[in-house]
Amino acid sequence: MLHILWLILRTILIVAGILLGIALLFLLLVLFCPVRYRAAASKKREDPIREVRAEGSVTWLLHALSFRFFYEHGKTRMSLKILGIPMNRLLNREKPEKEKKKRKNSDRHSKTERQRKTGAERSGSEGRKRPPAPDDVSEKTGSAAEDQQTGTKKIPEDKQGPGNKQIPEDRGPGKTETSRNKEKSFFERCLERIKKTIGKIKAFPERGKAELLRMRSTVEEQIKKAKWWMDFVGDERTSEAAALLLEEGKSLIRHVFPKKIGGELCFDSEDPSVVGSVVALYAMTIPFHENRISFKPGFQCENVLEGEIFLKGRVFLIRIAIAGIRLYFNKNIKYVMKTWRHKEDKTDEQ
Repeated sequence: MLHILWLILRTILIVAGILLGIALLFLLLVLFCPVRYRAAASKKREDPIREVRAEGSVTWLLHALSFRFFYEHGKTRMSLKILGIPMNRLLNREKPEKEKKKRKNSDRHSKTERQRKTGAERSGSEGRKRPPAPDDVSEKTGSAAEDQQTGTKKIPEDKQGPGNKQIPEDRGPGKTETSRNKEKSFFERCLERIKKTIGKIKAFPERGKAELLRMRSTVEEQIKKAKWWMDFVGDERTSEAAALLLEEGKSLIRHVFPKKIGGELCFDSEDPSVVGSVVALYAMTIPFHENRISFKPGFQCENVLEGEIFLKGRVFLIRIAIAGIRLYFNKNIKYVMKTWRHKEDKTDEQ
């Protein structure tokens, strides 16, 4: 019995050790295998400035994961490969199936709409063909007989002119009552406006006092915020945290910056001022590429640029992880984060 239990425990421990080893190996690969990138751009002398050809790639783990992009003739192309398998083909295979489903749904919808239209047309044609009801015929004959007895004819509303408008019968005492009501409403409106103006005049001092109090409270709040910012910026811990952030940021930029840069550029222009401005821009970029990109100015043609540039670099994720751990466990950074989170409470206490 004990022998069987020992065998079970041994197999469990062996499987757990294998899984832990695979996890550690994957973690080490992620941290110590660099992410490599490269980019290149070129332009011919005959092509316009917009006709620039560019390409770039990002690879990891011996091209197990690779991403590439191309730009040529104003169009971009991208490709993603995992273990050498292009993901664009898989996506393109799924697109025809989706298009087929959309076509089927559209065909069904069009069929239902056609059926509805045909049903509506049939019902409308049946309604037109139906004869009028006997009640409607009797009402029409009765109204025509009444018109013949009275000797009058009804004029339709559409054909009534300005002289044929029907005149209301009740016009005597009702008119005087409406005029009196209008006069009363006019006087009531005037009284209401007067009351409102008097109320505003009475409430003006109270409103002014409330506005002054509000302005005073806003000024006090702004003074409290200014004091808090002065204390926060003047503290030694915040200055040390800012210095650490600057140091880590500079080191990360140096680490991510390309290790190899090179190329040649030529620019021709008949205007010396344009050539001078381009040379000034090139001089501003020398600290970044350390004069590894050569530049040749000319004065023969009108604004012609040609040349090619390439760069390569790598990024180790372990370097980024170390910088993040240093920043996360630093006491000054923690103090800055806590004070920033609870800044509103501290300003209220002040």
